[in-house]
Amino acid sequence: MVFKNELISKFREIVLAILRSIGRLALRILPVDFFSWKRWSSRQRFNFALNVFWGIVVVIVLHFAQYTSIGQTAINDAYDFLVMKDFQQAIARSTEKNISPISDKIRLVVLDRETYDASPSRGFWTPRELLGRCIVKAIQLGAKVVVVDFAIDRPMPIYCEQGNCVDENEIFLNLLSTAIKVARKQGSVIILPWTGEKPSTDSYTRHLSRMLVENNDVLKLGSPEVFRDPSDYQVRHFGFYEPVGEDGNLLFSIHILSSIYLWYGESDGDRIIRDAEKKVRNGGHQLVIPAPRGSRGSDLKIYAHTKERHGGAAARYIFRLAPRELTKEICIECEDPLLKYHDLMITPAVLLDKDAKKARSYEGKAVLIGSTNPDMGDLHPTPLGEMSGVFLIANGINLILEKLQIHEPSLLLRILIESVIIYFVAVFFMQLSSFFAAAVLIMFLLIATTPISVLLFSKYGLFIDFWLPILGIGIHQNIADAEESVKEWWKKRKEKAA
Repeated sequence: MVFKNELISKFREIVLAILRSIGRLALRILPVDFFSWKRWSSRQRFNFALNVFWGIVVVIVLHFAQYTSIGQTAINDAYDFLVMKDFQQAIARSTEKNISPISDKIRLVVLDRETYDASPSRGFWTPRELLGRCIVKAIQLGAKVVVVDFAIDRPMPIYCEQGNCVDENEIFLNLLSTAIKVARKQGSVIILPWTGEKPSTDSYTRHLSRMLVENNDVLKLGSPEVFRDPSDYQVRHFGFYEPVGEDGNLLFSIHILSSIYLWYGESDGDRIIRDAEKKVRNGGHQLVIPAPRGSRGSDLKIYAHTKERHGGAAARYIFRLAPRELTKEICIECEDPLLKYHDLMITPAVLLDKDAKKARSYEGKAVLIGSTNPDMGDLHPTPLGEMSGVFLIANGINLILEKLQIHEPSLLLRILIESVIIYFVAVFFMQLSSFFAAAVLIMFLLIATTPISVLLFSKYGLFIDFWLPILGIGIHQNIADAEESVKEWWKKRKEKAA
């Protein structure tokens, strides 16, 4: 791995050396008056001004093109490329520096296929008794937040074996009641997913609904909403919140609730969520969560990528953790963090076997309990590949805890970048033929901007779409070719008239 990193470092040095050589060569080859306004002829100045005009037109067209299917595809392709590069670098950095790729505040407990096959339903239903025992155990081990990534608002069938029938629904409710008592004593919270379905009239659902109302200081409902892109059905966004009921109440996402309660605990967390709900009701889309008292960190800004999606703001994912098969496929020579850090993801059997007096790796953590059994249908296509919902939640919480929110450049920075690109495009298309100008500019953008885009994306969460400028150069080339055709046609017409 060290040898590979040395090769990567050498490769970067070679690329930078090539770029410097190209720059020096360009300064020698290009005429002295290439960028000099004072040395341009009046005709060159006119062409430059015309190119600037067409550059502004192209920028405006591309701005509106973002809302078309072609524009969205280009943006998605750029985002997917950056996500893949960021994940590769994160896993490689984890291997090299011996650090976890995600926040140390996150732990996963997953029910795999073997766990389901050994359950009374033989894999048809999530074993409720086992789920309840995991919730109780996680809190006993000191978890500050327990996230349940299962829909538990409906009773499971009662299975009988050799005349012995066990009602796991009743057992689960008793275990949940025990977990609530322990959580209240420790100041922990349990977050359950809101399904949006109308409550049924069976005794289990009525009992669970009553527990949610009577114990709302411990039991919290969060939105698990993620958005599939209509073009390829991949998950790239999660929702900040979604409206619930006719009174306009807001239900914040599991990602946001988990992060807030991890930082502040139950009482202060409730206050911050109420304040955030008021701001959203007043028209705010960017959520600002104040930094905990005594911490050196700055306030957390959660950026909305889209203003409205099904009534709520949405933000882009950044992935730092994936199932083992995906990690091995994407980064072949890297160590799998799920194997290297044994407490990062475990099965219920391992969790239940832990001694509360000795196991300290769960104190103050967010423990996510979910499924990795593909037969349960909880698989979501992402830019990295398919992964279970519990991985989406883990990555969503991580990007908030690590302040990795993906956001686009500010208006001022965007105008600055576009102005620089327009200037160089106008100069090159004035001085060179349309073909050579487009070739040089596209080559430069591909070589220079790609590593810069990856750096800004990974380190600062800044998403700059490098495909749109390339598309704009192609459009500008077509405009320049059309101009030449019109000029040639006009010239021939004047010759015939003469």
